[in-house]
Amino acid sequence: MLTAQCSTAFGSWEGSLPQGTSRTSSTITVLMDRDRLIVAVCLQPEPTSTPAPTPTLTPTATPRPTATPTPVPAVAGFKLFVNGLQVLGGQIVVRVPGGTVTLHQLAQSNGTYVPGSTVTMEAQPDIAGSAISWLGANSQDGATATVVMRQERFVVANIAVSGATPVPSATAIPTPTPTLVPTPGPTATPQPPGEPTHTTPTATPTPTPTVTPTPAPSTTKVVFYSDRDPNREIYSIGVDGNNLTRITNNSADDEDPRWSGDGSKIGFQSIRDGNWEIYSMNSDGSNQTRLTTDSASDIHMVWSPDDSQIAFSSERNGNWEVYKMNADGSNQTRLTNDSSNDLWLSWSPDGTKIAFATNRDGNEEIYTMNTDGSAQSNISNHSAEDTSPSWSPDGSKITFASTRDGNWQIYVMNSDGSNAVRLTNNSGEDIWTSWSPDGTQIAFQSNRDGNWEVYVMNSDGSNQSRLTNNSGIDANPDLGP
Repeated sequence: MLTAQCSTAFGSWEGSLPQGTSRTSSTITVLMDRDRLIVAVCLQPEPTSTPAPTPTLTPTATPRPTATPTPVPAVAGFKLFVNGLQVLGGQIVVRVPGGTVTLHQLAQSNGTYVPGSTVTMEAQPDIAGSAISWLGANSQDGATATVVMRQERFVVANIAVSGATPVPSATAIPTPTPTLVPTPGPTATPQPPGEPTHTTPTATPTPTPTVTPTPAPSTTKVVFYSDRDPNREIYSIGVDGNNLTRITNNSADDEDPRWSGDGSKIGFQSIRDGNWEIYSMNSDGSNQTRLTTDSASDIHMVWSPDDSQIAFSSERNGNWEVYKMNADGSNQTRLTNDSSNDLWLSWSPDGTKIAFATNRDGNEEIYTMNTDGSAQSNISNHSAEDTSPSWSPDGSKITFASTRDGNWQIYVMNSDGSNAVRLTNNSGEDIWTSWSPDGTQIAFQSNRDGNWEVYVMNSDGSNQSRLTNNSGIDANPDLGP
């Protein structure tokens, strides 16, 4: 049984409450059938309660006004997520695997932070001496990390619990599924058939490649999430900026949409069932199906080139690791196993490798590995932060976001990490890239015009144009068939 004791009035309960629990009752009973994060929200005191003038102690009344003007009028700001959980207005402590994170600056009553504000957070492990690392922070010093709220931020506190605690399902990590690697992908390049004397060359007309790029602008769509409604839903829009269509419609947040290779389905993550899980649906939004059912969060899914498998990140073992499963959610297998966080996945077009971002070397770097988890290799190898990799359709290049020149910008490199070239150059932040199927265009998100919007550019960085235009957040674009 939990009873909220507030110095002011009680507001509500937030978090993973059991179904049917009253959010407005100050005393609730919680069935502990799984891990739960529950927060009691107390209402902020009214600003009229500062009657310091009565007790003629004018010296004490003077400093009070300077401390009182705190976030009473909530302004539009950015959300902060700690280990996948959104920080609520007035929330001080977030429970994370292996301990807690204390926030030294509180979110506004609307659950956002003022743009440009700095948030300091401190991880406190349940077991003294546990190693602590951070992912997604602007700076970190041991147990303490800071983020600057120039955008929506996702921060992960990784508490590597020492001793016998990290046993959770370490035995249930069946890495031996390398036989499922879909190598048949490369056979889709029909150029080797040069054997049939000289009959085939005449049957392979050169006009075909020149015709392909022309219809792409009219049929290619970008899927992305937006909070314009005002919760987060999945939308699509044409690469010409027309035909904006809402695809999901429910009271929970849906994010990070990904086209399947054949364009018939869209994978995404949703918190509609209490925590972040992976879902798939038809491209028109019908037949929405939950694929993961773990009590921990599962995020950032990506399809294999033949659509038979899905890779994703999960914190079911205490920190973010890469998993893969069949497209129907069966046979979930862990691919990475280290004390850091492995996120932001991209599957190579030939089906043999997965690129991901990890902070195992202290800062965030781009790694690649075989689809059975073997041969994990740092390919970006830079002292700055590198994240959100995306393979080009021919497999020769990888785009990514990096802070190597100061702020987040888009870069492209060869798939072995060589020859990194900067594609965007502006005072805003540019992140999260996705290639068009023909390799001629790249979609990305940028806040260069004041808030997060979806943009598209040619693969060499030229002709950057804005596709969405509204006061909300439009993010995580994926260019599809």
